Amino acid sequence: MKILVLGSGGREHALCQTFQRQGHEVIAIPQNAGTAELAPKSPIDATQFSKLAQFAKSQKIDLTVAGPEKYLVDGIKDVFSKEGLKLFGPQKEATKLESSKSWAKKFMNQYNIPTAAFHICRTKEEAQNIIHQNFHKWSGVVIKPSGLTAGKGVMCCATLDDADEAIRVHFEEKRFGKASNEVIVEELLKGPECSLLAFCDGTSIVPMIPSQDHKRLWENDAGPNTGGVGAYAPVPFVGENILREIDQKIVQPTLTGLKQEQLIYQGIIYFGIMLTHRGPKVLEYNCRFGDPEAQVVLPLIESDLAQVMISCCDGTLGTQKINWKNQSACVVVMCSGGYPHAFQTGYLVEGLDELSNDKNIIVYHAGTKLNDVKQVVTSGGRVIGVTGLGDTLNDAVGHAYRGITQLAFIDAHYRRDIANQAIKECVT
Repeated sequence: MKILVLGSGGREHALCQTFQRQGHEVIAIPQNAGTAELAPKSPIDATQFSKLAQFAKSQKIDLTVAGPEKYLVDGIKDVFSKEGLKLFGPQKEATKLESSKSWAKKFMNQYNIPTAAFHICRTKEEAQNIIHQNFHKWSGVVIKPSGLTAGKGVMCCATLDDADEAIRVHFEEKRFGKASNEVIVEELLKGPECSLLAFCDGTSIVPMIPSQDHKRLWENDAGPNTGGVGAYAPVPFVGENILREIDQKIVQPTLTGLKQEQLIYQGIIYFGIMLTHRGPKVLEYNCRFGDPEAQVVLPLIESDLAQVMISCCDGTLGTQKINWKNQSACVVVMCSGGYPHAFQTGYLVEGLDELSNDKNIIVYHAGTKLNDVKQVVTSGGRVIGVTGLGDTLNDAVGHAYRGITQLAFIDAHYRRDIANQAIKECVT
């Protein structure tokens, strides 16, 4: 097949690499330094959907995959569908699962999908009242903007001072702009987290292998929330019984709710789940592959990813059998100094050539570009993801860190404890 991948992050590099590994031709718009090696460059602006659709027609593209949520939220699926083109991803109306956390929380309540207790607040005073009424009952609060913030808007508050600061950031500083016009104040859930991605064609839904993301910047889950600085898959403590419970209480009711709402959903549903002592609860939905979760899930898929996506577009997902490698994967993300706040770019990334032929390591580019002399330099906050593959999780983690220690750029930093807790649980 000839496939068009939209987006320039680590997720999109993982998609391109997977398609190419499985024998497909790839075009990537826009590009980072990694996707530039896999796909020809195009002058088309990825935000101009009508021009993109005409480009897809002229290039005889069989399938388009929109990586970032913004393209989907802005309605690219609707534009391509009108032109008779296959695009993997939900229609604009269905992206409310991610683009409006207030809508998603109401959706979960309506269809009895377990989630944290919550209130939707539109003013600073309203939020402060809700916090002070519920803080001790909930043993803390989580404060998150209703709109899109690229994974950086969630603030977990273990003290009232933390909660007051979070409210100030949203309502006074307005750090996240219009995304904070509505703010969710919800119960602070406790327990291990997992990410479950699922293929959906509107009538059937098929979960992938579970993964676990690491959102906090520093070791031991300290520091600010990020878009994700490491992940691994599968998750050893998420066994068949837990997966069955998640499917019965969360996955299938979500599909039922979408049908009831008459939302045509043909793409990825990402379930962010907390495994509490009262059972699994939904933290959030996303309408696309998680990043960095894609960098550990996609290397493990054996089935033809493009064919699975086509079946979602055609409504025939139920006929597909999706196979996975009997391996583990771990990704560690190298970040720019200062991320997720202000950071410098343009620094040379060294050591990439040494890893190019290592069968146990995959390097995924995210915030990179080629400079005028075709050298790879930094261009974003999350710069490089190094994925290790192994027969065990311990092996995969070892390969990932062996790879990442061979790379360097000015002010680079990364967590040194990705998957540590899971490995400890495997041993004990």
